[in-house]
Amino acid sequence: MVRGKDDFLRQFGAIVDGSRQAELPSTLTHYLHNARQRLTYGWDSTEHRLASRWPPTPGATAYLRHKDQEFPAEIADTSAFGLGLISDTPVEPNQVVEAVLTEPSGRSRTYLCLTIHCNARGALYYLGLEIFTTKL
Repeated sequence: MVRGKDDFLRQFGAIVDGSRQAELPSTLTHYLHNARQRLTYGWDSTEHRLASRWPPTPGATAYLRHKDQEFPAEIADTSAFGLGLISDTPVEPNQVVEAVLTEPSGRSRTYLCLTIHCNARGALYYLGLEIFTTKL
């Protein structure tokens, strides 16, 4: 039984710690860790951000993979836990997507992300993505 916010956070933290000790897949443990961070720091916040945002690297590019489709996206901002991307293709919240970011040097990183929100801005969509693992 859960007896309030603090008890819930304590019990959820024990689940997160237990998932690491049980050596569950890192994708799952990272996702649980991010969920704990979001609950701990965002419970009473209207921002729901886990980290400060940074502007994109000039010249960096991005594209998304979702449901056997690939489509380009513009990088709006980044943070340690998420990405803000602009696309002409909407992605519903709670969908898992791969975001591939390429720096001007050619170095590429692929992130598995959960779509947190997708807001229309004229003919484009602003996607808020929470990173839960980096693919090597």
